[in-house]
Amino acid sequence: MFEEYPREKKEQNQLIFGIRAIMEAVLAGKDLESIFVQKGLNGDLWAECRVILTDREINFQYVPIEKLNRLTLKNHQGVVGYISPIEFQKIELLLPEIYEKGEIPLLLILDRITDVRNFGAIVRTAACAGVHAIIIPSRGSAQINPDAIKMALQQVKRFMLADDAAACRHHHTIGVLFGNTQ
Repeated sequence: MFEEYPREKKEQNQLIFGIRAIMEAVLAGKDLESIFVQKGLNGDLWAECRVILTDREINFQYVPIEKLNRLTLKNHQGVVGYISPIEFQKIELLLPEIYEKGEIPLLLILDRITDVRNFGAIVRTAACAGVHAIIIPSRGSAQINPDAIKMALQQVKRFMLADDAAACRHHHTIGVLFGNTQ
């Protein structure tokens, strides 16, 4: 009757698990798309990992152990994460680079875009318009995963993960103008 299509799974090389593996990825400068931590997890190693994540303002989510076991059957030690397929950059580092090229920055700020396909369409349009970078909030938006990149055809490879309100306030003080639509 209905043809079953296999659900797309995230590439296994993006999945990392174990407290030390997460710590090493963060300390190596890898961008993590998401981190799931077993509810009630404690111990010295987790406390050290939590400090590293908190110091670097990396979000993580407490979840039941069943969710972690669905992600991997291997010994995850209560922590599972996904390495982001793209590299996020700080806007403070990118703007001077754009100005040095003699260009006026064209930044796109997205908020509350939750559908991956819509996000991809917006990114393709931004690439056609010559957008230098896209600012997305750290929470509440579509995940930047292989589907989103496929939808965007990898045309815009510079993304910034920022609290959009804070980024706007900071850049308004240095002369960057913003417009909005509602």
